[in-house]
Amino acid sequence: MCKNAFIMWNKIYPLLLAASVVVMGAVAYLTYSQLQSVGFAPAKIVADFNNYSNSYWGILAVSFLILLIVGNVILWLFRNSWALWSSLAFFAVFALLKSFWLDKALFDYETANSLAANPTFSSYFVGVLMGAAVAAVIFFNHFLVLRMRDKIHGEPALIDGQTTEPILTEKQESIKAIETPVSQEQRTRDEEIK
Repeated sequence: MCKNAFIMWNKIYPLLLAASVVVMGAVAYLTYSQLQSVGFAPAKIVADFNNYSNSYWGILAVSFLILLIVGNVILWLFRNSWALWSSLAFFAVFALLKSFWLDKALFDYETANSLAANPTFSSYFVGVLMGAAVAAVIFFNHFLVLRMRDKIHGEPALIDGQTTEPILTEKQESIKAIETPVSQEQRTRDEEIK
């Protein structure tokens, strides 16, 4: 694989990540700003908040899937997994932001305006469980992509300038160092017979 492709994919992903962070930041701000509305009935404000909140999860899912696809391309082509783990960090930050900040703000608003039927708050657990579930998916995805890649290509593809010689362990090097000329000749004959 050419080094220019490596540079290209390593520029595309950060740009997509930055765009996703900006979009999700804007959606989070718009969702939170619904609770700051003045002059509307509290029930309408809560309904508007819920509408923005529903689109928050949809936009987060689409952004995460785009980042995950590009991260898988980088992993497949270059055996670099940093993009997958960055995708996980992106999802976790915005899922926890929703669970710990936005949902808590809604709960406080509903409690202050006597709109909460059941005054308990358990959204923290949802955010943490979603982050853990996505982490498990990313881990499995990482394993699966590398297994499929190695099955198709055999050994790891090399970037320009890397050596193709096998790396020997200390034990293999010590065995190779003590081989006598007779054992080397025997091994050559054995290889010729095969």
